[in-house]
Amino acid sequence: MVKDKGTDEPNQELAALKKRVAELEQTLQNERETFGTIIQKSPYGVLLLGEKGKFIYINPEFVRVTGYALEDVPTGKEWFRKAFPDGEYRKKVIETWKSDMAANVRGSARVFHIACRDGSTKVLEFRAARIDERRAMVMLTDITDRKRIEYALIESEERFRILSDNSPVGIALARPDGVFEYLNPRFTEIFGYTIEDLPDNETFLKRVFPNPSYRDLVRYFYREDLENFAKKRKVGERVVTIRVRGGSDRIMHSRMVVLGNGKQLMTYEDITDIKKMEAELFHAQNMEAVATLAGGIAHAFNNILMGIQGYTALMLSETKADHPAYGRLKRIEKQVKSGSDLTNQLLAFSSGGRYEVKPCNLNDIIEKTSNAFGQTRKDITIHKSLESDIWAVEIDQVQVEQVLVNLYVNAQQAMPRGGTLTLKTRNVTLDDAYVRNYKVKPGNYVMVSVTDTGMGIDERTKERIFEPFFTTREMGRGRGLGLASAYGIIRGHQGIINIYSEEDQGTTFNLFLPATDKAAVKETVPPKGLLEGSETILFVDDEDVIIDVNREILESLGYKVVAAKSGQEAIEVYRKLRGKISLIILDMIMPGMDGEATYDSLRKINDDVRVILSSGYSKNEQAKAILEKGCQAFIQKPFSISDLSMTIRQVLDKK
Repeated sequence: MVKDKGTDEPNQELAALKKRVAELEQTLQNERETFGTIIQKSPYGVLLLGEKGKFIYINPEFVRVTGYALEDVPTGKEWFRKAFPDGEYRKKVIETWKSDMAANVRGSARVFHIACRDGSTKVLEFRAARIDERRAMVMLTDITDRKRIEYALIESEERFRILSDNSPVGIALARPDGVFEYLNPRFTEIFGYTIEDLPDNETFLKRVFPNPSYRDLVRYFYREDLENFAKKRKVGERVVTIRVRGGSDRIMHSRMVVLGNGKQLMTYEDITDIKKMEAELFHAQNMEAVATLAGGIAHAFNNILMGIQGYTALMLSETKADHPAYGRLKRIEKQVKSGSDLTNQLLAFSSGGRYEVKPCNLNDIIEKTSNAFGQTRKDITIHKSLESDIWAVEIDQVQVEQVLVNLYVNAQQAMPRGGTLTLKTRNVTLDDAYVRNYKVKPGNYVMVSVTDTGMGIDERTKERIFEPFFTTREMGRGRGLGLASAYGIIRGHQGIINIYSEEDQGTTFNLFLPATDKAAVKETVPPKGLLEGSETILFVDDEDVIIDVNREILESLGYKVVAAKSGQEAIEVYRKLRGKISLIILDMIMPGMDGEATYDSLRKINDDVRVILSSGYSKNEQAKAILEKGCQAFIQKPFSISDLSMTIRQVLDKK
């Protein structure tokens, strides 16, 4: 049988077409399955929207991130209500959403905060795209953790900026190659340079360390610190002297660490003022130690001089003026006086011996001392600028006069060819910051300035200017005690003495003495000659030679003398002979029971006991305490017969 060829060909074409359709359907099915798998396992949340905002599809990641399934939010309206409960915020989100859809902004990222189904809030990044006129697709990514890190980083950077901008230390941040990335305001304040002035660390080194040798040393330390940090994580710390913009030198405490990215963080603390205060404190402590030593030496030497002077005075009283020995004795007496002046200067330096204290007017004292000095040096012009309503000060007038004369003499030596001496007084109030290193109280002071136009003083000399026996004069031309005693006297008055000087620019000494509310008293002239008596005196001292010589001196003046070698013995003697003893001369420094303890015990026996304190050395506060308790007078060893006789009569004749 023969087939119809025409009929067979259409059948074949139909079969081929069916096969092709089947293949296309399979391909489409495969693509659908592949797409479904991709969407189902996608790391992005996927939302498919249909007409009128109906949610057609939500993938598992969308559910995992937001907690909302298709049945929870079937429409856009329901979604917006639940995901954005805040009405104002929801309105803003909807407007943005509609705008993007209308503009068909494909793939545009928007970040919103949504309320999840479990009540938590997350930050999501949305990307929307239109598929066709009826459908659109939205993809979302949970960026909550990323945003948290970003916010933390921003907050950290803000904290660093605030701390850095307000830091009391200079901060510099440099890249590993040494290029500066950041300099904080304090750095610019300290150094005077901005980041534009210092592009890199090498430029910085050249500008702040102009001395090449010192700069090389700093570079060496810098490399060493980098190595130590790399090996031991040890912070590099150095104290260096730098040259700031403008030419002045400052002392810096620098620290350096290397960050994880290789950048170097350096800090600079200006410790110039701290180092200055440390030097001043060390100097004050050193002066205090030397003063203690000087006071001890003066005490021992004064006791020796007391014996020599006493016996010399007795021998002079028994020797006629035409006797060959009389002149020799007078020379011995003069040498003893020189020795006494020397020990008095040592005592003044050690802040001992301020006993004749009374309110005084410093203007009067300056007038008196400067007029007398002006008579001796006609080539020095004296200018005075004295405040009219100057406050009174409680001082030992004789000692403060000694201070002023010492300063005048120092100015004279600085102006061998003449010059100008300027004297000023001012009422001033010193605060805590100014007096802190001087160990005195803040408050009202009278300032005295003594300024010369002499050669000035270099820095090394200024550091030692108040040391005893330090002098810039040639050997044998000065003891070096004038300024030392001035220092001690002012410090003993709870005051301040300091110096300002530059070479070839003259020198100014400033004295600050505490002011008092008491009215100044006028100076009185003591009577001259020997004053005698007949009363009984108890003389207390632990040195045999001092007891012996003073017994003879007092008996030569007509007094009866009872002696005691210790405080305890003095108390026993006074208790037995209280009715006969009119006066006690009491040594302050004795082993065992000292003068203060002895005086307190004597007061318990007789509150009206009359006592003269005597010492070759004593601390101001100790002597002042006894005098304030009611002790009538103080006499400094080695005392002369006339001083002793006058002091005794002043105490005994007092009503």
